[in-house]
Amino acid sequence: MQEVMNQLGRLNVSCEQNEGPYDPTMGTGGAEEMIAQGIGEGANEDLRLVPGTTNPARGPTVDELWEAAKQDPTLDNIEERSLYGGAMRMDLPRRFLDLSRVQPIKDTNEVWLDNLADQSVIIDLLNYKPQFADHESALGYTRILASSANSRELKILEKGKLTKRDLPHLPHNSSCSYWYIISRQEIVRGNSAIFKDKPGNTVIVHLAVFRWRHVLTDTVVAFNAPVSWAFKERNFRIIPRRQNRKLFFEMLKTFRMDDWGLFV
Repeated sequence: MQEVMNQLGRLNVSCEQNEGPYDPTMGTGGAEEMIAQGIGEGANEDLRLVPGTTNPARGPTVDELWEAAKQDPTLDNIEERSLYGGAMRMDLPRRFLDLSRVQPIKDTNEVWLDNLADQSVIIDLLNYKPQFADHESALGYTRILASSANSRELKILEKGKLTKRDLPHLPHNSSCSYWYIISRQEIVRGNSAIFKDKPGNTVIVHLAVFRWRHVLTDTVVAFNAPVSWAFKERNFRIIPRRQNRKLFFEMLKTFRMDDWGLFV
């Protein structure tokens, strides 16, 4: 689905050709547009502003609003988010914005962006891949993502199986299998030929795979957290790696499947 990357333009969110998950380029870009729409569900109305202008009633510029938003502790508050029209639910920090509010998103995808920290949470519903052994499925999808993003480095930091303790609201039986992997990748933003000789961003990709054989679906959940930037469009908020890892597992723990009819 390379056309998705072209469609989203400088938001720089891309996906694997044909059916794969979005690659973790993490280019949230378009900061003014995101702030103009409000950061996260129910964002502070004071943050809404026409890009590149000053609010006559309040006076602050977009840059000033950006810096003020970074200091807002309420944006880390956790809120339940409806996914796929209510078929699924998962808790996310309030700072994540539903990209479908500003750009069309494919029906099999959920894309949530945090412009303050340049992070993203991407969910993709994929055809079940029997060629992947369960215990290698997370690694298989990580390699697909790395190849799609033309990653210059892929280092596996951690991997394992997700249990009922990790995913208390999902079924655990012989037709279900759950795995995760955390990797470090060097990715050139935008995946464009003009950046091919430039250094890339270092991104920690937290990826989980929910293998549901009874509906022939692999659900891939990726939380992408850059830790260094070759080029910064903004002075992004820095969130420690351990905090990001903790958030990844906390988000997964709240994942709920409410309507299996989604796969019919």
